[in-house]
Amino acid sequence: MDLTIHNALHDKTLESVHLGIRDGKISQVSSTEISPGEKAIDAGGAMVSPALVEPHFHIENALVWDEDNLNQSGTLREAIDIYADVKIKFDTADIVRRSTQTMRDAIRHGILWMRNHVDVDQYAKLDLLKGVVAAREKFKHVFDLQIIAFPQHGLTRNPESVDLMWQAMENGAQLVGGIPHHEKDMDDGARQIEIVFKIAKAKNVNIDMHIDETDDPYWRSLELLAEKTIEEGYQGRVTAGHCTSMAAWDQQTLSRILDKVKAADITVVTNAPINLLLQGRGDETLVRRGIARVAELLEAGVNVCCGQDDLLNMFYPFGQMDP
Repeated sequence: MDLTIHNALHDKTLESVHLGIRDGKISQVSSTEISPGEKAIDAGGAMVSPALVEPHFHIENALVWDEDNLNQSGTLREAIDIYADVKIKFDTADIVRRSTQTMRDAIRHGILWMRNHVDVDQYAKLDLLKGVVAAREKFKHVFDLQIIAFPQHGLTRNPESVDLMWQAMENGAQLVGGIPHHEKDMDDGARQIEIVFKIAKAKNVNIDMHIDETDDPYWRSLELLAEKTIEEGYQGRVTAGHCTSMAAWDQQTLSRILDKVKAADITVVTNAPINLLLQGRGDETLVRRGIARVAELLEAGVNVCCGQDDLLNMFYPFGQMDP
């Protein structure tokens, strides 16, 4: 063996295991001791597991926290406004530099797969996408970075961003993103979802959208997304991130929508660190946390993932790449 790992704790059985690795692949897993390889590591009872996935991130704005970018209100709205001014100053070299540091930290913490939402809008144009594509190319042999074209400032009333989204799919983006709750109302949100499906179906790619990242129970674009997913036969190909407004829904609304989410086979990614920081403040008469209702989602049979979202920036001034 090129490498052996001894006295590790299996992540599922919690039993002691010994692993042999040859040519970069695990070729032996044994409950009894194995012969040391050319290099041997004693795990000392530490857990061993498959590599980890970071399912929701924004790598192009990682590591930009400084005194000039402070989010004084601690709200999502201010963070977006600050970022609109900051991101136009990024160049490709800067994005690659910060992305390189972030991916190296992720790898050190066992992450080998990441889904990344890249702003594609009237401010960023395709500039951020260009930087992230360059970073992905640099790490392509060791790290799988999936890129989602993300229209941070909406689509329904923003034809320039619609055109840029189509261009993004020809310039390195692999999934179509969206943010319907940043439109004027639910009707415009529904139209944005239609635009996203139009692009995704034309390119035969999957969808991963920011959904209902707000305290306002008015927003139920998750329901619209589930209905459209079923209508278009896109079950199993759609992911909804954040989904925080459900923390304010009444039980009847929640049950109705979760049934549709399950039927649509939508994966929900909860981003607890950033949402606990930015959400849950809107109505002091309600006792709630500003995150998706994970227990109810799991009980309904919905696939749920946990994502970090951000790292040391105006959205989330904390963090390290350690799930």
